[in-house]
Amino acid sequence: MKRSINKKIVMRLAAQANEADLYKHYKIADRLTNVLVKYSEAGLVRNEKEDEEYEYSKEELLEDIEAILWDATTRVSDYYDELPDGRDLDDFVKTFADEFLAGLDNLTHSKIGKHEKPTPGETEDDDEKADEVVHWEIKFLNDNEDADPDEDDRPGFVLEESDDEEEKEEKEKKEKD
Repeated sequence: MKRSINKKIVMRLAAQANEADLYKHYKIADRLTNVLVKYSEAGLVRNEKEDEEYEYSKEELLEDIEAILWDATTRVSDYYDELPDGRDLDDFVKTFADEFLAGLDNLTHSKIGKHEKPTPGETEDDDEKADEVVHWEIKFLNDNEDADPDEDDRPGFVLEESDDEEEKEEKEKKEKD
């Protein structure tokens, strides 16, 4: 099955291609433009309504990456006129696909895809909680009673989740009274 991309990605591809061209990074500009054209000409761009209903799991993504890598191994085998054992290729492709995806997870700072199906027990409230702002407080160890000055491997500070601003004000009022 051919996978589609959403309009937001199309717009970003176009913007990055233009930027690369502006900075005279012509190979990057050409590659981004080629991807953009490939999806656009094939009609593989989702509108907003289609995007809401679209589902795509990490397993499906890995299968797609592996299929692309199998095509690449075929090109390399043709180039060298040699074909390694299929089991060795399969191990290599699976390992490389996992490493490739992990690398892109780091570049995008993402671990869960937008179009993953919710896990059992996951609710819409979980998404709202994920967007909550958490306030952190830095406590320097010399201010911390639990600090052990003989331990060299401890950082000079610890991060602790701070109280909500309202709770903090209430605590300060109680301490003053």
